[in-house]
Amino acid sequence: MKLIVLGTGNGSDPICYNTCFCIENNEQHFLIDGGGGNQILLQLKAANIDVLDIHNIFISHMTIY
Repeated sequence: MKLIVLGTGNGSDPICYNTCFCIENNEQHFLIDGGGGNQILLQLKAANIDVLDIHNIFISHMTIY
């Protein structure tokens, strides 16, 4: 099992810092949050994770602006 920090957080948000992680286990990927903004696709590509290989996503919270 491997934890991959994708770090797509939005550091300019003064209330909370959003980030995302991916847990890899036996070539299966579990995404935890999507981070802030649209950088998730670039971060997944940099980590060699195909978005089509992610079948489960846990969303811990939403940000209200």
